[in-house]
Amino acid sequence: RVMGTFVLLRKERSIRTALKGFEHFKATSYTKMRHWYPKDACIPSRCENVDSNSYHAFTLIQAQEASDDPTISSLYLVVEQDADKVEVMFGKDELVHVYGRFFHATGKQRPLPHLRPIDPQEVVELPGRRSIADLLEW
Repeated sequence: RVMGTFVLLRKERSIRTALKGFEHFKATSYTKMRHWYPKDACIPSRCENVDSNSYHAFTLIQAQEASDDPTISSLYLVVEQDADKVEVMFGKDELVHVYGRFFHATGKQRPLPHLRPIDPQEVVELPGRRSIADLLEW
């Protein structure tokens, strides 16, 4: 489903179908995000396995069209696993990364950051610049 510049993959059966036309884009960087779990939010019978270092991870990926021109198009993705599904949100506007900090690709709101902080790790530049097609193969 398209929402402005965002594409939310709710019922898309194939990520390949959703990203058709973007296969040649090269991933240039990624940022791992940590959405911390509060210790008191665990199920009592499982609390012994939860510590202050537990978090849900999701990744922000930036890609660009394969070109040396700095004015080329960019692609922004948010990728995460939720239960047994991989969720992907993408668009051609950097706001996708902002939106992805507050909402899952399904549109479901993340728990509020003041209750569960979201910490970005350092941005990792990808010198080999794998294509979106390479990522789909992986």
